[in-house]
Amino acid sequence: MHKTGIALGLILAAGAAVTLPPWYSGTQLEGTLQAALERGNQQLREALPGQGASLELVALERGIFSSTARYRIAFGEAEGADGDPAELLFSDRIEHGPLPLSRLASFELAPVLAVSRFSLERSAAVTPWFAGAGGAVPLSGYLVLGYDDSVTGRVSLHPLELASDQGRLRFSGIDLALTLGAQAQTVQLSGGMDSLTFDFPRDGEVAQVRLSGLSLNSEHRLGASGFYVGGSRLALARVELLDADRPGLLVENFVQTDRIEEQGSRLSAALDYEVGSLGYGGKPLGSASLGLTLGNLDVAALQRLESWYKELLARMNEPQAQPVALTDSDERRLRDGLEALLAGKPSVSLDRLALRTASGESRFDLRVELDRPQSYELPPAELARQLIGRLEAHLVLGKPTIRDLMNFQASLDPDADQGAAALQAEEVAELAAMIATSMQVGRVEGEDIVSRLSYAGGQVDFNGQAMPAEEFVAMLAGMAPGSPLELMPGVVDGEGELAGLEEEAGEGYDLESVSEGGAPGGE
Repeated sequence: MHKTGIALGLILAAGAAVTLPPWYSGTQLEGTLQAALERGNQQLREALPGQGASLELVALERGIFSSTARYRIAFGEAEGADGDPAELLFSDRIEHGPLPLSRLASFELAPVLAVSRFSLERSAAVTPWFAGAGGAVPLSGYLVLGYDDSVTGRVSLHPLELASDQGRLRFSGIDLALTLGAQAQTVQLSGGMDSLTFDFPRDGEVAQVRLSGLSLNSEHRLGASGFYVGGSRLALARVELLDADRPGLLVENFVQTDRIEEQGSRLSAALDYEVGSLGYGGKPLGSASLGLTLGNLDVAALQRLESWYKELLARMNEPQAQPVALTDSDERRLRDGLEALLAGKPSVSLDRLALRTASGESRFDLRVELDRPQSYELPPAELARQLIGRLEAHLVLGKPTIRDLMNFQASLDPDADQGAAALQAEEVAELAAMIATSMQVGRVEGEDIVSRLSYAGGQVDFNGQAMPAEEFVAMLAGMAPGSPLELMPGVVDGEGELAGLEEEAGEGYDLESVSEGGAPGGE
């Protein structure tokens, strides 16, 4: 009897050990879900002010080892077919921690609060999605909730094929891996997509857009400023634009990267685009890149402007008879925010705008450092002088790039004489160099036409010529009224005709088309 009692006690203790932790985790689950939904609602209100977007826990059926929940995501301003706010409904099977059976089966032994497997429910609003997925669930996910409020998992949008009067969409699906640190202090996102094709009507024909080989990686953390800092990278292996009546456009190895950094009370942001290969009409053109930077942004000023903008946007989205107009308070807050931002001397840079062809490269970069003017009631010239603290610009126009572009244009015309086109391209490149040097807007350095501009303290350095800013503006104004060729001694005769250049350019060269801004003609 004594042994039997001990055995019974051991069985009861074992049962309690197995059931009590999951039961306790289940009791904590509702509070955790409500807190997470409240944080989500707060973020939605900030991101979409006035739109009525909300998250709601509709039902929770709690068990010992697992629970079932239903959620509702509503969009108050977007109306569905019946006039009610559009909504999405999700069902969720939640396994309780600390050791959910599914994790034990895969030998994942770290304790967690719960494991969530959610999926989109069928409803009138998403019937086309289910039909496009062949009756399968088009959206689902797997999330692991930690005791520290962290979340890891995956969200999957499954393959779809949709058709309407506007076109036809074929989508391979996308998987995204998600990691949120405690209280969303860190956010990581990564995933990829095989392909997306969209056919749409255009001028009685069918045009097509194809995207393939997408990958995404993003990693951010909440900085001391209250803004998320970090970076992301989006890449597309191939983008095609096809039209029955027009040459196709092909972009390969497109990459977008961005980065936000925090240095004390300042933020900086950089955005870069790279195109590995650009083609048109089945012929390769070259590659391109673009880089932009915002620097020395005052955090306090950004916070004030962000607060003002969100309040204004919320008012604009409120139901009302009259459009929202800026009040005196709005204008004052906007002005104060901009003045505080300018007082920090922010900078705006076009770090790189480049086109690379088979034989050369052309590029342009620009950096402007801003400053707070003493007054905004100054004459435009004085206001600009005080607003721009420093400016640096550099243009390199490669003669090989000019030749390549003109040869490329000629290659698209099957009737063009390619030999004559190559000669014309050479002559146009030399003509561009002659115009630049004659007008003193650039110098020829080897195979490049180069122009440099610096400005600071009211003084301009333009291609090595120092002058006051007013003199530089007057010089530009003097160039504006007529054709640039009119400023070239001996180039334009008394009747406004090109003097002697046709003989220099050679036979078969159509200077008239060049002087009018067109491409060189054929023979």
